[in-house]
Amino acid sequence: MDALKTSAAAALARGELVQAKELYIQAYAIAARDDDAVAKGTLASNLSHVCLKKGDAVEARAHARDAIAHRADWSKAHMRLGDVAFAECAYGEALEAYERAVALEPAGASSNPLRIRLERLAQLSRAATKDGVYFRQLSPGRDICVSANSGNFMEAQIFAAACQMKNYES
Repeated sequence: MDALKTSAAAALARGELVQAKELYIQAYAIAARDDDAVAKGTLASNLSHVCLKKGDAVEARAHARDAIAHRADWSKAHMRLGDVAFAECAYGEALEAYERAVALEPAGASSNPLRIRLERLAQLSRAATKDGVYFRQLSPGRDICVSANSGNFMEAQIFAAACQMKNYES
């Protein structure tokens, strides 16, 4: 199972989403056979991430819920559900999921990169929930100059928005 998981992560890093999904599904089947709840939760979270990157929010949501079912006390499972909800513009649901994820982070982990990311996403969700519309000023050099192929869903969204807003000269 670990070899499949490692191969899936490598495929994901290369942007080979179909292969990554297949490998994660194979690893999940082994974890299910062994009745390993922690592994099933982790693999379901990874599947949610891959499906969201592929643009399949319905399947990503199902895998995120599966991750929560197996690892309800794991912040990353709730973060995955928040990522799906945010992508679907369900900002209230995203906010709830992100806040739950932040609450599950260990006390004193304020410098933890995951906690910082979760707090930032919760802040963005609060702003979006206010009026049901999400506006954000992009900062050149940080937001506009990111790669479309960075592998990060949020960065890809920012890049797409930045491309639409750039000035064109005739």
